Amino acid sequence: MKRNYLTGWIWVACISLGIRLPAQAPVIEPLTDVTARALTEINQVPGYPGRDRGVVRVPEVIGPAISAVASHPNWDTAEKRLQLVYELTGREDYAATAQQIGSWNIRWLPSWPNLAPDSLYFSGLTSSRPDIQLQRHWVEPRMKSFVLERAGDVHPKLISVTYPEHLGERLRERPSEAAAMPFLVYYHPTLGQATSSYNTAENLKSQQDGNYYPYGWDFLFHVFWKYLSYRGYSVNMEYSMGLAYQLAASGKDVVLIIPVLSKQDAINVGDFNDPGKSLDLLRSIQQFVATQERVRPAADVGRVALAGFSNGNNMVTSMLARNHLYLRQFVKEAYMFDAPATPGVSWINAAKVWAGTDTSKVIRIYAQSQFVNSRDITGGAALRSGIAVNHPARPWSVALLDRPYWSPLVQIHEPSSTDYFQSRTYWAIHSMIPATMLTDALSRSRF
Repeated sequence: MKRNYLTGWIWVACISLGIRLPAQAPVIEPLTDVTARALTEINQVPGYPGRDRGVVRVPEVIGPAISAVASHPNWDTAEKRLQLVYELTGREDYAATAQQIGSWNIRWLPSWPNLAPDSLYFSGLTSSRPDIQLQRHWVEPRMKSFVLERAGDVHPKLISVTYPEHLGERLRERPSEAAAMPFLVYYHPTLGQATSSYNTAENLKSQQDGNYYPYGWDFLFHVFWKYLSYRGYSVNMEYSMGLAYQLAASGKDVVLIIPVLSKQDAINVGDFNDPGKSLDLLRSIQQFVATQERVRPAADVGRVALAGFSNGNNMVTSMLARNHLYLRQFVKEAYMFDAPATPGVSWINAAKVWAGTDTSKVIRIYAQSQFVNSRDITGGAALRSGIAVNHPARPWSVALLDRPYWSPLVQIHEPSSTDYFQSRTYWAIHSMIPATMLTDALSRSRF
């Protein structure tokens, strides 16, 4: 015990004298590629043959799939639509398939992890303009996407990892930076607010192990796949974020991390709530990616961004408030996507303390309403609808994306969704912000 106390006093003395002690050795844990299993599990859609008990998901899953096929601009003839429907479902009769969407089990993920070209309204791709312009872009997200499993009784048990397929090639072109990879850790909203959606029906359990977490259908579909992809071509596809498409549209070479969080709010993303364990997990993922891409691992990870949507921002706030090597040295960017009012205020307060006097730290806020301390980020400048208002001396900005900003865009680009937008304005905007603004945040980033 005396030796432990002595060690502690020596550590405190060194810190007070400004002596930098060597960092604790990284913990590189083994990660198993379980992408094939995740693909198999998620393609067994609840409510259809083979999984015909409990929840039926025609409106949310099957309907949008058929609607997308019918309206896809690249499939404008009956022959092309028939071909795509056959590829998606294995059925040859397009008309019969469209009429019998509740009678068969669509192979929902035939193209994942090789995502198909898609379009939505991405934000403008240049940081030189203060106005947030939405433009329609066709994007083919040439990504490599994995689901990795950790050993033991840990949280998160699964981690979604997605990055541009050319990342390895570009790292090999810069051997001195071989695998100092940039990361974006994305915090999904907590599941406690929708626990009943994740553990109430037998057919939501994993078909292989009979458990809800982590391979249950809702966890795989709602927590990461729906965030990587778009479920259709209309603004009313709520909470389908297309993060892989937005990453591709930004042109940034970043490794996107989505932890498959627990339904228990006391756990949430587990070790991604802890700065030291977060850093070790990113080091472990970097090792996995370096092995996949046959590049020399760097001594440590590169620049890191933390992003949160809705009350997922609470977890980002908790992280930013920690005085840890991970937050001081590695986390250099923080993005808020439409946090609720009180959590938004806390997020801004934590972000200011985290950034301190470090002019390399980036803060980007996208919200449909103002927070009482929003002007702390803009250096006192007033917010303006549809404008990214910048701090005069720091890489900080706040974009107010309220109803006056979205309403004319919906009327111009999606007139068929006007009634939906008017009836569900808050929730429509709440989902459209993260579904479009990651492109803008990354385009203004220092990655």
